[in-house]
Amino acid sequence: MVFRQLKEYEYNHFNNLLIQSGRKDGLDASFSITMKINNAEYIIKIQPAKKHRIYALQALVVYRDKYEVEMVLSKDNALLLSLLNILLYQGV
Repeated sequence: MVFRQLKEYEYNHFNNLLIQSGRKDGLDASFSITMKINNAEYIIKIQPAKKHRIYALQALVVYRDKYEVEMVLSKDNALLLSLLNILLYQGV
């Protein structure tokens, strides 16, 4: 789990984008965002929090084959931070 602290206006703008384009699963407080980067697909869990913080909780790496789909939970904080930075750069 990694986080970024944003300025108030950036946080509000990004939070609105999450509500519009993110996917909520049931009563979960986090949003799932699907990202495709260089023929790789990632599903990243994002949770907005107090004090203008955005947390990236986990990332699933999706491997698609002609016949099956495999999802692997990434435990690499560097990958998680990179995906969060890309998401913030695109959204803010």
